[in-house]
Amino acid sequence: MKLHHIYQIYYDEATRASLDPQFLPLDNAKNERPDWREYWPIQTFLKSNQLDNDAYYGFFSPKFQLKTGLTGKNVGDFIDANEADVYIFSPFVEQSSFFLNVFEHGEANHPGLLGAVQQFASEIGIPVDLRSIVCDYNNSIFSNYFVAKPRFWLKWLELGEKLFAISESADGPLAATLNASTQYHQQVVGEVGLKVFMMERLATLLLISDQFSTKAYDPFTLTRTGIPASRLDHEMRIANALKIAFLSTGDGRYIESFSRFRDSVLAGL
Repeated sequence: MKLHHIYQIYYDEATRASLDPQFLPLDNAKNERPDWREYWPIQTFLKSNQLDNDAYYGFFSPKFQLKTGLTGKNVGDFIDANEADVYIFSPFVEQSSFFLNVFEHGEANHPGLLGAVQQFASEIGIPVDLRSIVCDYNNSIFSNYFVAKPRFWLKWLELGEKLFAISESADGPLAATLNASTQYHQQVVGEVGLKVFMMERLATLLLISDQFSTKAYDPFTLTRTGIPASRLDHEMRIANALKIAFLSTGDGRYIESFSRFRDSVLAGL
């Protein structure tokens, strides 16, 4: 059995009462920086605690079970049964299936995100073209729903602090973009800045730029959004298989096939 410390963030007594008993409560009742959402309590914990290099850590929002359908026992059992540096519990399989990567998905939902992440990556020295990166189920992380060794978390924090510093500087066009409000659940919610949705993609940015082994909980067993595309299991498996074929061979024809297949499927909805 592996040693894992999985925390669930709470904001008040109501959210504390709703936490999974298998998880450890992480107090964010003061909510000193609500504009950063979960990043604030996670980075506070990582900066103020000595991590056990042999243990695994996770930091989930209060909505983890609602968004995934998983319990703390499900998470613990999955970690104990598999070997990886990073364990992924990303819901909404249709979001990772029919987009080339999580950044293309982010751009579709939060216009300007892809360009902002690209600029951020360039400024901190990560040589990557986000328009051509391919993500399958094994590196698509949403909502920070992952559990990892300290080696991964500390690199994640390094990226996060760079994003935080640029945003807090309020200096230049990238900072302005990061702090601007963006669409959320089909509405414009003023207090949600683009930086939050960029922060939620830092784990994937790290996975595509460094060497970590991953194991993803079967996304087809997790919660879906309910949109028409979420019912297309057969088509989603084909789309993911084409992306995996490209990643294993480097043959761009698989991505050409993915794009044509994806477009034809979505055009029929």
